[in-house]
Amino acid sequence: MNSTRRGFIGGALTASIAAKLWAEEEKPLFRFGTMTDTHIGETVESCGRVKLAFQLFRSKGCDLIINTGDIADHYYPSGYAAYRQVFDEAYEGAADRPRQIFVYAGHDSIGYKGTQKWTEANTIALSAEAFDEVQKHLHAENGHTCTIKYKGYSFVVFPQYIGHKGFIGWDEYEKRIADAVADSPGKPVFVLDHIPAGGVWGGKPNTPRTEILSKFPQVVYFCGHLHGSVRSDLLLWQGKFTAVHSGCLQNWGAWLVGVSERRNAYGVLTVDVHPDRLDIRRWDVRDGSEILPDKPWVVPLPFVEDKAPWRKSVRKAEYAVPQFPSGATVKASAQGKKFKGFDVTIPSAGPKAHKYRLVAFRKDSSGEWKQFTWREVLGDWWLPPKERKAEVTALFDALYFTPGDTVCFSAAPVNPYGVAGAETAKSDAIVVPDGGDRGQMLLESADPAAEFGIFPIKAVGKANRRFKPDADGWYGPFGGEVMIALPPKLFAGKKGTRFRLTLDMESDQPEGAPRWQLRLMEPGGAGRGSEACVTPHGKSGPMRYVIAMTKGMRGGRMGNAETYGIAFLHVSKGRVKPGRLVVERVGGR
Repeated sequence: MNSTRRGFIGGALTASIAAKLWAEEEKPLFRFGTMTDTHIGETVESCGRVKLAFQLFRSKGCDLIINTGDIADHYYPSGYAAYRQVFDEAYEGAADRPRQIFVYAGHDSIGYKGTQKWTEANTIALSAEAFDEVQKHLHAENGHTCTIKYKGYSFVVFPQYIGHKGFIGWDEYEKRIADAVADSPGKPVFVLDHIPAGGVWGGKPNTPRTEILSKFPQVVYFCGHLHGSVRSDLLLWQGKFTAVHSGCLQNWGAWLVGVSERRNAYGVLTVDVHPDRLDIRRWDVRDGSEILPDKPWVVPLPFVEDKAPWRKSVRKAEYAVPQFPSGATVKASAQGKKFKGFDVTIPSAGPKAHKYRLVAFRKDSSGEWKQFTWREVLGDWWLPPKERKAEVTALFDALYFTPGDTVCFSAAPVNPYGVAGAETAKSDAIVVPDGGDRGQMLLESADPAAEFGIFPIKAVGKANRRFKPDADGWYGPFGGEVMIALPPKLFAGKKGTRFRLTLDMESDQPEGAPRWQLRLMEPGGAGRGSEACVTPHGKSGPMRYVIAMTKGMRGGRMGNAETYGIAFLHVSKGRVKPGRLVVERVGGR
C-alpha cells in the first residue's frame, strides 16, 4: 500500500474518496456473502430468492455464506430440506463449496411442538431445543452459540435469545466477544446476531447488546430482524463499533408515519476482507446486478471512532438535502365511483428523497386552512433506476376525510437523516365526495382511553394498573409498552375477513427517542393482529391513523384472534392524547 492511501486511512475519510482510492481491484484475503430474513416456507418454490442468492455468491467466489436469522418463517423441517436442495443445485459441479454459517432466530422456533405464539411460556422456552433441530435439518456445521475461526479472523455467532432458558447470559456473551478480540489483535471481530443493537437503527440505546458491543471497537456486527433495503446507506452504521444490516430477502416495511406499507426485497451483500479495510458491495439477486457499483461501502481498518466515515453525524452533514424542481406542485384527485380516497401525486425530488411528508389541510368555518393530519410517503430510491418515475403517487384513504369538507395538500421531501427540503405550495382545493366505503360500524368512541382504559400491555384490565390522564387529557410518560383495551371479540370473523381501525391522536415525543409503533395486538402482547405504523417525533399536532387488519394475514401469522387492543410499542419518553376511534368491518364475515 502506498503512503498516500495510508494517509487517508489514518485521517478523515469519506465514502466517496474511499471508493476512488480503492477503485483498483485488489484480491481480498477472503470474501463472504451475507443475507438475512429469508423467511422461507415449506417448499422448494419458497426458496427462489435464496437460490438466486446462492447463484450470485457462487459467481462472486464467496468463501463463506452467512444467514443472520429467520431462515424460515416458521419451524419448517421440509423448508430446511428445500434450503439445502437449492444450495446443492446452485453449487452443482463446483470444485469447492463455501462454508455456511447460520444465526438461529425467533421465527425458526415458531410452530416447534405446536407452539404458535411468541411468548416466554412456550416459543422462547423451547427455542434452544428447536434451534438444535434446525441445525440438524440444515446439516449445518455450527450450533446456535459458537466462535468460528477462518483464515485468522473470528466470527462469533449468537442466537436471538440471550439470557433465556437454554442459552448463555449476557456475562458469557461479553466474555466470548472479549476472548475473540484478545485472540485477534489488530483485526476486526465479526459478531453475528439477529437482533440489532439498541439505538443503532431504533429502539432503546442502553440495551445489554449495545453496552457490551460498545466496549469493543474492533467489532463489526452483522444482523437482521428489522427488514430493510440494502439500497439504503442507513444500513451501515458506526459509533463505538461498526454495525451492518443485511437488508432481507423477503418483504420489508418502511416504518412510515401514519401508514403501514410493505415491499419486496431482493438484496444481499458481499464483504471483501482486506488487511486495511472491508469493501462491502450490494447486489440485486434477480439479475445479479451490483447496486451503486461506484459507491461501495468501504470501512477503513483499524477502526478509529472519531475518524469513522459512517458515523451518523458525518453522513448527515455530507448527505444532500432533497429539493423539488422549481415550480413543483402537488395534485390530488378523488378515486373510485365509490370514493376510495385521494390519489395525491408528488413530483419526484430524486433518489436523495428517502420519503415525503404529505400534509392534509381542511378549510374551517372561517375560511382558514388548518392542518388536520399528515403521513409519510416512501420515495422511489429503493427501486432500480430504470423503474423510477418522475412522480410519486400515494392514496390518502377515504377514512381520513369527512364528506363535504374542502381539503388540500402539500408535500416536502425528506432525506434519510430527517432533513427536509422546501415544501410545495398547497394543491388546488377539492371537496371530499360522498360515497366512501365506510364498512359496517362495529365501534365508535369519542374517547377510547377514558372509555376502555390504557394499561401496561401485560396488565390489561387490571384496574390498579390503569393509567390516568393529566388535566389536559394527555397520558404518559408510561415507562413501558401500553395498550388501549378494546371490547372482547370485536374482531370475530372467518379467515379473510377485513377490518379497519381509524384513530385520531396527538403525540409529543422528544427527538432522539425511539418512535412508537401502533399495531393491533392481543392483550398481553402474545399475538399480532396487524402491521405497524409509527408516530412522529416532536409535537405531531392532530393526526389520524388508519390500521388495516385481515383475519389470517401474513400466511396465517396475524389476525387469528378475536380480541385485540391498540398496542403502543417501543415506548420510552413522550405522551399521547387519543381522540375519536372507529372500528369497521369492511369485507367478509
